[in-house]
Amino acid sequence: MPADDWKITAEVYAQVAAQRPGMLVRDDRWWRKAVRDVPSMREGRSALRCVVAEDDSGVRGYARYATKQDWGPGQPKGTVIVREVAALDGPARALLYRFLFDQDLMSQVDVWNVAVDDPLLFWLENVRSATPRWLDALYAVSTRSRARRNTPCHIGRVSRPVLVF
Repeated sequence: MPADDWKITAEVYAQVAAQRPGMLVRDDRWWRKAVRDVPSMREGRSALRCVVAEDDSGVRGYARYATKQDWGPGQPKGTVIVREVAALDGPARALLYRFLFDQDLMSQVDVWNVAVDDPLLFWLENVRSATPRWLDALYAVSTRSRARRNTPCHIGRVSRPVLVF
């Protein structure tokens, strides 16, 4: 499905965000930013894609990702760059990760913004092949009324892991 068709996945994100402290609520403007894919900024990556996990009850999870083709001496060295994974339950999350890790001609998967308690590291067959790195992100939270009054807004530092496989 097109990666910018966020209305299909918005309900899953809203349910996950309601259960996870620190996840930001997204309005239409935030969604447009979350799925933005500017061709001139891809740096060799494919267009942003989206895959959904669904059952008879509807969409249970989704992942947004891109791929970057590369070749080493006689073998593929492509990378799957995962922008976001959200799932309502473990089976949906496992199905999405399996899809992302089984991409043809890809030898590396970069997963950004993984929650500290995400089961991904425990599901890996060879956990030593993973290279988790912690990066800090700086978020400024403001409201329009505050911005109009030129009053200070809350700024917080959030640590987010980046996993490279």
